[in-house]
Parts: sequence; C-alpha cells; structure tokens
Amino acid sequence: MENHFTIEERIQFLISKLRKQVKPIHRDNALRLSADALEQVETIADIATKAHYLNELAIACIEIKLADKCLEILDRALETTQAIPTRTTKVTKLIKIGSMYVKLGIEDRGLDLLDRALQLAKTLEDVDERDYALSDLVSACEDIGYNTLAISIAKLV
Repeated sequence: MENHFTIEERIQFLISKLRKQVKPIHRDNALRLSADALEQVETIADIATKAHYLNELAIACIEIKLADKCLEILDRALETTQAIPTRTTKVTKLIKIGSMYVKLGIEDRGLDLLDRALQLAKTLEDVDERDYALSDLVSACEDIGYNTLAISIAKLV
C-alpha cells in the first residue's frame, strides 16, 4: 500500500523530526532535514502558506540552535512575506520574523521589522483586525523582553 502525503504533511513531518535533533552529534542530520523541509516549502504556491512554513522551520532551527540555517530561512521568509497581498497576514508574519531576529541577537533588524509591522497595523481599517494585530505585537514584544515597548503599543489598542 502506497502512502500519499500532501506537501504540508511532509513539511510538518520533517519539522517534527528536525525538532528532535537537539544534540550536537545530530547537527549533520538536522541540517539535512532542514534542507529537505526548505526544499518542500519552496514548492508551495500559496504565498501566505509558504511564509507560514518558513516561519515554522525557522522556529525549529532556533530551538535546536542552528542559527546560520535559521538566518537563511528568515531571509527567505522575509522575501516571501513582502509578496503577501493582505496587510493583516503581512503584519502577523513581520511580527514573527522580527521577533526571531531579536532572539538571534540581530536586534536592529528585528526591531526594524517590528516597527514596520506596527506602522502597517496602524493602517488597518478594520478596528478588530487592527486591535488583533497590535495585540500580537504586544505579545511578541513581551516575549522578547521589550516590556516598555509592549506597554506603549498596548495603549494603542
């Protein structure tokens, strides 16, 4: 009996396996898995879905301390995010990417992306969408230790 998995199922499986490669002796296998997952992600046609899986893959790489691979994936995620047509989705992706850059110690770039997300969130016409985006930004700022910034943004909600 032959198994037929969707691309997304294959990506989720590879990311799951990647997250288990935590020991330094597993580094080569982790790099292979991340490359395989990235190759699968690149085949996704829907831009928002591709950005989602690039973010998930980058998070997995951060978790197992593959900083160089994470940076490569984040650069690709940022490039993909720029092409997302809906502002709400773009804000969400910019928040995730920006906070990951900060976690990797590249604060200037991360804060620039978080600021871009804030400016874009302020332009959302739907009040509920704007407040939701700003709340996501507050949570991300708290998560990376920028509590003063989080408080300033929370006042906009």
